[in-house]
Amino acid sequence: MESNISAKEVNKTAILLIATLATFLTPFMGTSLIIALPTIANDLAVNAILLSWISTAYILTSAMFAVPFGKIADIYGMKKIFNYGIVILTISYYNQGSSGYCQCHDICNRTGHYNISISS
Repeated sequence: MESNISAKEVNKTAILLIATLATFLTPFMGTSLIIALPTIANDLAVNAILLSWISTAYILTSAMFAVPFGKIADIYGMKKIFNYGIVILTISYYNQGSSGYCQCHDICNRTGHYNISISS
């Protein structure tokens, strides 16, 4: 007997590429944030204490939301949640780059890290 392959053939190379890029996204954004901290401090007139919270917020929000969004992805579908996460992540990082003051930057930063958890 022949086994039937579903109507949609899975492109394993595309799946591997997307999974690799999504896995690369979290450490890349963490590293780019650390590199950008001196520029953020100069441009937004941020003191050292607030500056340290920017990097701490990245770690906390990424770790805190990883398990709950894993469960949500199991319930509603991984592809759907992953796509929502990438879209919201892109919007929040665009807003973060165009913000002119630290509070807006911090809010967009936390939203971005929240969505890193969705995408991971």
